[in-house]
Amino acid sequence: FSHPGSNGCSECPAGTISKVPGSIACQPCAAGTYAQQASANCNLCPRGTISKEGSAACSPCEAGRFTRESRTCERCPGGTISEKGSSECRSCPAGNYSRAGSSSCSKCPAGAISQVAGSSACEACRAGTYEINRQVCNACPQGKISAVAGSAACSPCDAGRFAKEALMCEQCPNGTISAAGRSECQSCPSG
Repeated sequence: FSHPGSNGCSECPAGTISKVPGSIACQPCAAGTYAQQASANCNLCPRGTISKEGSAACSPCEAGRFTRESRTCERCPGGTISEKGSSECRSCPAGNYSRAGSSSCSKCPAGAISQVAGSSACEACRAGTYEINRQVCNACPQGKISAVAGSAACSPCDAGRFAKEALMCEQCPNGTISAAGRSECQSCPSG
């Protein structure tokens, strides 16, 4: 391009282009594109990068963000993550979760689960159950209880007590006994 009254041509600075011979000005590249010095065309930013209008280079999206059209970096939705320069977000595996804009998945806390990939939160196991691998809540086996929600394990009832429904240990009635971890009491033998 050349300025009016100039005796020579100049190269367009980086981030701008001149497509037509004899131009008197350089035009800035649109957002999502870039150009090096003396370019005739703006180039699209590679996937996972962005640029503002008039950019000489593209910048990668930060971890926890991604780009679809190289104009803005969007936060990854809850249950997904991304590394720096990503063009898409990946789902967290079952047993894990993430909040929006995360760069890594977190394991569900003990006593809580996420059964499917892509969870944005974990759900506490209800009373009477316990978690396995942070993916499934199972009922406590006979003779054991979990009295509160969010239990990672079931506890056996003490000797002289029994568990009917995995929620609480009950005292054996008079004339009966039980060993620890039993679901019923037995009558005392005669004599």
